[in-house]
Amino acid sequence: MDFLGVELSDALGLEELRDELHQLAAQGRGDEVVDVIDDAVETFAIVGEPAVAAKKIHERFDGTATSLAFFRQQSGTPEAWQPLYEELRRRQAATK
Repeated sequence: MDFLGVELSDALGLEELRDELHQLAAQGRGDEVVDVIDDAVETFAIVGEPAVAAKKIHERFDGTATSLAFFRQQSGTPEAWQPLYEELRRRQAATK
């Protein structure tokens, strides 16, 4: 995928991952793809319990993001996000 004239995998530093996934697919070893991409998930997502996720969000976006949007699965409830919001507010207040 091209982004601003640069292969996206190259821009994100995922050239080796791209090549390994291509190799697995070419060899018919698609069942091994899941194991390989697990390590790259956090390039695109924040993963963890609320306190851990809040720490990662704060570290990644503090000073660069002016707002954040969160998306929940259909089965989740808005209340389930409350611990994350509270921890983010606490971290933001501590840096002011």
